[in-house]
Amino acid sequence: MKTAVKKILVHLGVMALLGILLLIGVTNWLDKYTHHGSAIHVPPLTDLTMEQAIPLLEELGLRYEIVDSMHISGKPAGVILEQKPSANAKVKIGRIVFITLNKAIEESMAVPYVIDFSQRQAIASLEGAGFVVNEIRFVPSEFRNLVIDLRYRGESIEAGTTLPVGSSLSLIVGQGRSSGYVMVPGLTVLPLDSAILTARLSGLNIGEVIYDVTPQNEQQARSYFVYRQEPLENDYLQAGSRIKVWMTQDSSLLLKPEDFLPAEAFYN
Repeated sequence: MKTAVKKILVHLGVMALLGILLLIGVTNWLDKYTHHGSAIHVPPLTDLTMEQAIPLLEELGLRYEIVDSMHISGKPAGVILEQKPSANAKVKIGRIVFITLNKAIEESMAVPYVIDFSQRQAIASLEGAGFVVNEIRFVPSEFRNLVIDLRYRGESIEAGTTLPVGSSLSLIVGQGRSSGYVMVPGLTVLPLDSAILTARLSGLNIGEVIYDVTPQNEQQARSYFVYRQEPLENDYLQAGSRIKVWMTQDSSLLLKPEDFLPAEAFYN
């Protein structure tokens, strides 16, 4: 009888010991899983863009979620207005920071009247109102270089139509009674904005734009210039056609037009 009781007590002791060890193991695991005792301070994010905030959060092991957006005038679009938890709050690693962004309000403008304007006058009027002329198409017409139609997303629009500022528009311009071919201007060394204007004044458009090194932002892109174009200067193109340009910041890439000709051309 005493032996049986002793065995039961031993079994109970072993079970109790296993229970204690299991409890200790689970507690340690939970501490590690929940980062018990390890707190970090939430960085201040207000007035930062997400591009600026994300590296700060990731470095601290914090996650983020954009939960809302509102508009506050006087603050740039896209900056962080609110964060929860607030700046300097103590949180555990892996905590989600909830973010509210400042959204932009889309401004609209009435399209000005440009029919029968010259191409140059029409572009100046439209771009002065905040629109972008991204294409000029030439069609047979009795009157050369006068605007015949204005289109938005392929559809003709009338003066007074309200569109978002920055909308891309297409001009339909008369090419007169000529053959419709124009001489390609030289664009080398010009920044892209100037190349676009020069092409337009010749009745052409800029087509594909290729950067030797992709610019990091719009400001950096302004420091690039054309180092190659296709077709070459003094070739002829149908009015309204597109010129392909290559952009760089490296002046050593500037080549003379003959450098782009095939080698056999020099032996003919």
